[in-house]
Amino acid sequence: MHTRELLTGENGVREKHGYKYYFGKSFMVCGIVSFGITLHYYNKQIKIIRSMKIIDNLLSYNNLLKVRDLSSIDIIVFHCTELPTLADARKEGEKIIPGRKEKCGNSGHYYIDRDGQIYRFIEDNRIAYHVISHNDHSIGIEIVNIGRYPDWYSTKNQIPTEEYTKAQIDSTVELLAFLKKKIPSLKTIKQHFELDNQMVISSDKPNIKVSRKIDPGPLFPWAKIVNVWQELLKIS
Repeated sequence: MHTRELLTGENGVREKHGYKYYFGKSFMVCGIVSFGITLHYYNKQIKIIRSMKIIDNLLSYNNLLKVRDLSSIDIIVFHCTELPTLADARKEGEKIIPGRKEKCGNSGHYYIDRDGQIYRFIEDNRIAYHVISHNDHSIGIEIVNIGRYPDWYSTKNQIPTEEYTKAQIDSTVELLAFLKKKIPSLKTIKQHFELDNQMVISSDKPNIKVSRKIDPGPLFPWAKIVNVWQELLKIS
């Protein structure tokens, strides 16, 4: 298991909705990258210097997946696991899809647990199966959240109730900064349901269809994530 940490200094500033974001160049010491953020919130200054640890816990078929050049990646797709735990998500990811050439399952590249810990299940330069028609040029980020579990397609279960944790959102922001620095070709971010808008017959009412994918769902603070991404594009 490999752990990587990310750290940036204060060499640039952007302000949005009462926040000032100070960004700087990342640097590496003995294979550890560090990441620091200073936030000014109205009249209060809060300085946060923390380590973003990415734990590599690669799926068993990682090396069977097709290799790609990082410069071909231009989109990050956000998902939620719609399962109770990270362990459940990993178990699901290890399920081999019958007939698939690579003998692999469906999985994102990164997973963010409720405590904010980030895990990498698939290497960035490998094509993971996580979104229809966009796998070859995307990175998938899965955030642990119960979503519509256990009856994803019931008409009674289409409104998620679990809030995302603050730790998860903080780690999402840090992971975005890390990925934009590592993969300059990244241009946009999308929610899974925006790219997969298929409808399926509901499990309880055959005459009604529901969305196949709704993740990351209405409780995910998408507007905040978009604002952060726009700031990263400006300073990149």
